[in-house]
Amino acid sequence: MQRLKDVLTNKYGLNLSGWSLTDARGVSADGLTIVGWGKNLDGRFEAWIATIPEPTTIALFVFSVLCLGKRRRVGM
Repeated sequence: MQRLKDVLTNKYGLNLSGWSLTDARGVSADGLTIVGWGKNLDGRFEAWIATIPEPTTIALFVFSVLCLGKRRRVGM
């Protein structure tokens, strides 16, 4: 089992420095949205929501970045 903060930071690239995610209260039916409570940068409790991109969205983004990089190399 992994810590939610580690997964959101390492796998999805979210910057959660200074945040302490105390608990997750709910997950959407499709598993792509998680809500909960935590301490923000000021040390105050605040609700948070994390929306995870769908795998197809991630794949499309990676493909677009690769194509853009190839296009720039060819154009130089």
